[in-house]
Amino acid sequence: MEPSKAVKDLPIPPGQSFTYSWRVTSEDGPAGSDPRCLTRFYYSSISPIRDMASGLIGPLLVCSKETMDKKGIQMMSDETRVVLFSVFDENHSWYLEENIRQFCSHVDNLNPQDPDFYASNVMH
Repeated sequence: MEPSKAVKDLPIPPGQSFTYSWRVTSEDGPAGSDPRCLTRFYYSSISPIRDMASGLIGPLLVCSKETMDKKGIQMMSDETRVVLFSVFDENHSWYLEENIRQFCSHVDNLNPQDPDFYASNVMH
């Protein structure tokens, strides 16, 4: 499911979008006793730790062909819910300084190296 290197290494400018397309092989999808759809995740490979801490991560469902209708909607399912369990350390977020300026009422008294402040930005 890896897009070609030439495409994946091109930065997408702010405010722009790009649609990635993958060729999903039989090795990528459900097989044997697997459920009808498998959950994978996508993330930015530019700076994975900072990018994931900034929210650049999300679900990617890979379903067997016979479970999808002609419009690409999963059959035999009223709704789809995806949950990602992880610990995100927002101290590494690209937006940390911006969030401090916007949401902290006493920025002058803030010490980002304070253990309590650091712990408050580790999301469980």
